[in-house]
Amino acid sequence: VDYADILKPISFSKEKRNDLETIYEELRGIAQEFECPVWTASQTNRSGINAEVITMESISEAYSKCFVADFIFSVSRTVDDKMNNTGRIFIAKNRNGIDGVVYPIFMDAANVDIKVLPQSSLATGDEKLSKVQKMYKEFRESQSS
Repeated sequence: VDYADILKPISFSKEKRNDLETIYEELRGIAQEFECPVWTASQTNRSGINAEVITMESISEAYSKCFVADFIFSVSRTVDDKMNNTGRIFIAKNRNGIDGVVYPIFMDAANVDIKVLPQSSLATGDEKLSKVQKMYKEFRESQSS
């Protein structure tokens, strides 16, 4: 769906965040009814602009869409990454599997070519990866309480 955040909900509320939650619930219902995945994109807020790893904390507009989604991943690329055709995919949420995992990628946007690289080639290094995983764990724990 290109792009769920600009769809119109069946019923309107006074706040856009409530409308967005309704849209994502309706899309999830369509996916369940037709037994197929529904994919869409979402923008980040300012904290995601130069982030090495974009987490759910950086999703703009309505965080409630994260609660509705079964699977959320982000593609993160710094300026250096763009110059080197690298980046990271982060599994932010996976209702049926492992999440909190960062995968290094090769990404040639001009030719729409993306490949997951071996973990040893992670451009951010082990120290930065550990920091991201710690931040993610703290974030998930704060959402549970």
